[in-house]
Amino acid sequence: MERLVIFDMDGLMVDTETVSFRAWHEVMKGVGIDFTRKEFDLTLGRNNRDIAVIIKGIYGEEVPVDELFVKKIALAQRMIEEKLDTKPGLFELFDYLEANGYRRVVATSSHRTRAEFIVKKLGLEERIDGMVTGDQIRKGKPDPEIFLKAAEMAGTMSENSIVLEDSRSGLHGANNAGMRCIFIPDFTEPDDEISRTAYRIVESLAEVPKILEVAAWIR
Repeated sequence: MERLVIFDMDGLMVDTETVSFRAWHEVMKGVGIDFTRKEFDLTLGRNNRDIAVIIKGIYGEEVPVDELFVKKIALAQRMIEEKLDTKPGLFELFDYLEANGYRRVVATSSHRTRAEFIVKKLGLEERIDGMVTGDQIRKGKPDPEIFLKAAEMAGTMSENSIVLEDSRSGLHGANNAGMRCIFIPDFTEPDDEISRTAYRIVESLAEVPKILEVAAWIR
């Protein structure tokens, strides 16, 4: 039986949600918009198409979203080139998964070029079995498409897959795909809904191996 662990990337593997918020806040300030954590939370886990819809829905159709995206992406890229912090327990988790025969796929709403840059910078390009990115899917999280593609890529069934996520949209996407989700908070703090929906909630990736040891892989 093939067992699969699907990794979200931003805010889960690397501390890039903070970078993304800082970049959005800066470029929005340039057009007179005070972009706060509340608005940013609505974009977490979403692909660029959905984020554009969210921003226009909040601030109006006249907001130059395409121009803002170009500036935000460039600014965030400069930030992560200068410094990219990994989440605690990431490399130890990869060691555990490899030693125990788990398949490993990244499923991120980010564009493939950016995702490949981050995975390569982490030195993990040879340690994953594949990657599905936001520009490869028609519908973003919470639609299950990205997770189903990840399972197909790894040759596994949904019931033999566990997703690691830090966003509400990712959590719902995993559940919509028929997969269990371990929720590891970053920007989004667990509330009653997340507590009911997540398979487990842990503080860091370092706790994931203990959960996998006792997971009932066959339902």
